[in-house]
Amino acid sequence: MLSSSLLFLLVSSPLLILGQGHATTDQISSAVNAYDSLYLSAPYPDGFGIPLKSQAILNVTYPSTGLITPGKAYSADDVKTLPTITVIPSDTAAFKATTAFTLMLADANALGNPDKEGNYRHFLENGATFGDAGTDGGMAMNVGSGTVVTSYAGPGPLLNTGEHRYAWLLFAQPAKFAAPANLSAAGTAPGHWFVNAYVAASGLGDLVAANFFTVENGHATFPHNATIVHSNSSSNSTAANGTQSTSALSGSSNSTKTGAQSDADGPLWSDLAAVVKSVVMGLGVAVSGYILVQ
Repeated sequence: MLSSSLLFLLVSSPLLILGQGHATTDQISSAVNAYDSLYLSAPYPDGFGIPLKSQAILNVTYPSTGLITPGKAYSADDVKTLPTITVIPSDTAAFKATTAFTLMLADANALGNPDKEGNYRHFLENGATFGDAGTDGGMAMNVGSGTVVTSYAGPGPLLNTGEHRYAWLLFAQPAKFAAPANLSAAGTAPGHWFVNAYVAASGLGDLVAANFFTVENGHATFPHNATIVHSNSSSNSTAANGTQSTSALSGSSNSTKTGAQSDADGPLWSDLAAVVKSVVMGLGVAVSGYILVQ
């Protein structure tokens, strides 16, 4: 069953958000709650140990899949190619006050089945910038504007290791930011690291936007006693569990195999899709009627 936050994000489709020209307070709050509901703000081994202090909705669009829905399950094939990234800030001027950002895709692994080597880095770009907001409020990330330290490696969890949680994380990058030596040059391979330790060691700012989805290869569930940590009451710590260090910021890859097809799409998604379609069509009719009477 989808959480109320995820349902809200689906019904508040990006098309409708774009029509507003900005993200509303409710949409921002729902994004934060959905992030927390996947335990991503919880410390390792359950999450990244980083609160989401959202300033924008992060839209991630894959070539073969289209715009992803936060928290939804996808197959590895759905997300195998580098997506395009756009943001819809709640306050464009405040968002643009940050002149550079760090964008990453990280695997928080499956609840109850943590990777002993930490999180897994699938993409990392430092110094990324965004273009000006269009009339619809959307701001596209400028391709090639930053240093792509780790080129995109599509999710591919190992067989029967559970439902892996993948998160696109956008951080404000202040002037004091300094990438660790082992993660500063382009062409660095995907590998294990601790996101929390990287953020602390490099001097990154707040996590200002995020989007997330799951991929599972096979079927497996694991018991866990994870506790949701709320972003509005948690804070960054130097190490997520007191044992992490900057020496764990990179590692070798063993988790980029082809994933299995997801069976998450069912009647609920179909019904919700119909609702969204009806709303969008209704808006289209209303706009057309307005134009005709002018």
